[in-house]
Amino acid sequence: MPSPRHPSTETLVARGFSPRPDGTVDLLLVFPPTTVSDRYGKASLGKAGGDLPPLGVTSIAAYLRREGFGVGLLDGCALGLSQHDIVRIVAERKPRAVGLSATTYALPRSVELAQALRKAFPDLLVLLGGAHANAVPKHAMEAYDCFDLVVHGEGEHTAKHVLDAFAAKGHDRRALLEDATLLSGIQG
Repeated sequence: MPSPRHPSTETLVARGFSPRPDGTVDLLLVFPPTTVSDRYGKASLGKAGGDLPPLGVTSIAAYLRREGFGVGLLDGCALGLSQHDIVRIVAERKPRAVGLSATTYALPRSVELAQALRKAFPDLLVLLGGAHANAVPKHAMEAYDCFDLVVHGEGEHTAKHVLDAFAAKGHDRRALLEDATLLSGIQG
């Protein structure tokens, strides 16, 4: 049984959600479950151990929360979540959109998770951001049809503008993606 000092995974997952007062989660940000090698590009962290928090998604989550959005944040590595766990959490929490972050090393796990999400939730808006999207955004968009949008550059403002545009389209994924004029006006 988890102690107060060591809360359960479910408790930690719940703490990662800050919905709107009506319970809405506009965006769930996820660093996918990976191995240490996938996350950091090396097989061992040495004696230091531990996990480095994914600061990009935490910064975006904090900004969006301050702007009034309902936000969730899952670090698949630190929480020891499987792809199946994340799909289950999405089914339970029903976010309007999911943003995946990936380094180049973690990209295969993000692709697998995005494909699983697309299969389970065909109308879910799925975004990719992170180091790989910043380094080679065209590759991520052209090589994988599981991502609806690839966020390039600093994600805070871009995520807000995407969520605002998504809301303006009634949270209709297809309507958003078909409006090239609207999307081309969003930097990043």
